[in-house]
Amino acid sequence: MGALYGFFCKEHDLPANTGKIMADACGYWGSDNSFSFSEPGLSMGYNHRFNTPEAVFESQPYKNAGGNVVFFNGRIDNRKYLIEDLNLTDSAKLTDGQIASAVYNKYGTNAAAMIEGDWVVAAWNSEKKELKILRDQHGYSALYYYRCDKFFAFGTCIKSLLALDAIPKKPNLKRVAQVLTSWQGNGTTSGYENIFRLPPAHFLEISKNLEVKKTRYWFPEETRPLILKDENEYYTRFFEEYSRAVEVRLRSYKPVGSQLSGGLDSGTVVALAAGLLKKENKKLDVFTSVPAFSVEGMTSARRFGDEGELARMTADFTGNAIWHPVDAADVDPFNAVRESLNVHDEPFHAGANAFWINEIKKQAHGLGLGTMLTGQGGNATVSWPTPGFLQIMSRKSDLIKMKHFFTWYGWRHVILPLYLPDSVKTKISGKHKGKMPFLEYSAIRKDWAISNRVYEQMVEEDHDPSFSKKGSPLKTRLKIIKPGSSIVGFLHSQSAAMNDLEMRDPTFDRKLMEYCLSVPDHIYVSGGKDRMLLRKSFEGLLPPQVLWNINRGRQAADIGNRVLKFRKSGETILDELSASALCREMLDLEKMKNILLSLDNSMNMKNNTDTGTILLRGITAGLFLCRFD
Repeated sequence: MGALYGFFCKEHDLPANTGKIMADACGYWGSDNSFSFSEPGLSMGYNHRFNTPEAVFESQPYKNAGGNVVFFNGRIDNRKYLIEDLNLTDSAKLTDGQIASAVYNKYGTNAAAMIEGDWVVAAWNSEKKELKILRDQHGYSALYYYRCDKFFAFGTCIKSLLALDAIPKKPNLKRVAQVLTSWQGNGTTSGYENIFRLPPAHFLEISKNLEVKKTRYWFPEETRPLILKDENEYYTRFFEEYSRAVEVRLRSYKPVGSQLSGGLDSGTVVALAAGLLKKENKKLDVFTSVPAFSVEGMTSARRFGDEGELARMTADFTGNAIWHPVDAADVDPFNAVRESLNVHDEPFHAGANAFWINEIKKQAHGLGLGTMLTGQGGNATVSWPTPGFLQIMSRKSDLIKMKHFFTWYGWRHVILPLYLPDSVKTKISGKHKGKMPFLEYSAIRKDWAISNRVYEQMVEEDHDPSFSKKGSPLKTRLKIIKPGSSIVGFLHSQSAAMNDLEMRDPTFDRKLMEYCLSVPDHIYVSGGKDRMLLRKSFEGLLPPQVLWNINRGRQAADIGNRVLKFRKSGETILDELSASALCREMLDLEKMKNILLSLDNSMNMKNNTDTGTILLRGITAGLFLCRFD
């Protein structure tokens, strides 16, 4: 995926070199080609990266007699359907950009609901002086924008906006607080005030007077239940949809690789992709983050910190995957956070994972790969329900049977959660820590949180900072998927672009997601076990040790020892944060320092966890805030 950018002035007073400034800022997103278009008051362009075989023939923008000037960034996964609908002649030279332009010219903004894949369309009409920007349903793409009385600017890469002197750079402290406390928000705000995201499943319409209208067009929460007479048909259809979702994402200009954990989501992606590539005599390189230090005692019950062995078993079982364990032993986790901040230009949630995320992408790039698969979206789609929600499924589906009394899962996830008094469950979970439970797991200062009404705003926006409330199965799944508000696509596309890669997630495929949401609850659970749609569908395609494993992996389980190894880097950064008035005001720097000190005394599960959720996440926020002192 490349990078779009554009600048639209109300009074046709376009600042000098605006297009070049924006293009240069996002140059690393697409170095294979570049396209531009301008007219009085407007500059648009596209830094192009070859992501599919047809992409080498792109020549944008595409214009029509009605005044439309269309730029396309991304990949179309339902080419065949659209080609037939448009009566186009398919060929090896027919680009996704040509198809997207034809769809837009025929259907206007309704094209958004028709194009499947990871993409963004930016369409200018020279006659009406109107701009429309359309985004995919739930893909790995990105689009930021800024509007004021004089102009409207947009870009795939936020750096294109930050490079413009006309756009003020002021930190959005509410967004910083959201990152610190694992509170996503509505998916539209960025780390900067008045720089917004275009979330998935939306399109923008900008009039000649710079009036902006945002419209959501895809609502998976309205998916109707699928009722089939034969239970086996659910598994057959699921496997067909899942296979299709993986196959269409193998269309790549450069070789394809994949991330691989010890679990089911990426494991099934790899199983399908390896099998499909084998038919083309191609191998699949797969990468697994493995610990560099002991993880004994660093994970809770039913969790494991070393996913290497199960991942290796999955890779070997496919017979067509080359397994690359990545321990990143020499990667400084503090420098990795700083590096990731330079990529995203705003604080991010997964500070503890930055070291392995960056290293895997670097190794993939070093092997000449162009596309990386992942299964991050699987928890609420293909491998639903995740542990902790089985009791909800069982209650709703009336699945409590005698055999549940004879399984650990039945007791842990069905019997006890249903019959224990709420007061006892609350005491056991230990999640309710006063009125502001987020103080226990974040680096935010208490006085700052109080004065800025952080808890009150969470309540107003229906965010539960104790993460203890359970809704219906559908509501719970939607909170994980976050249709129309997810920012996952922004993060993955940004980190991939820095290494000349494109990330693709079959588990976020539109049709596959809709199918998974339509499957009745009783298909997902049986015999006190969860994730049965996936487990039954993949019998014989994954090693039994992986397919029927009920424990879950823990990423970066050795983060405490990694931080301890590079503690001097951490001390230097904490000193840097201490010199910032904004950091001192918003962050509990004393708590962060104490966590680092505690690692010297004794390494345990609590300070190991706090290293990620408080120290490193706090550092992502702090380094961002330092930019404004």
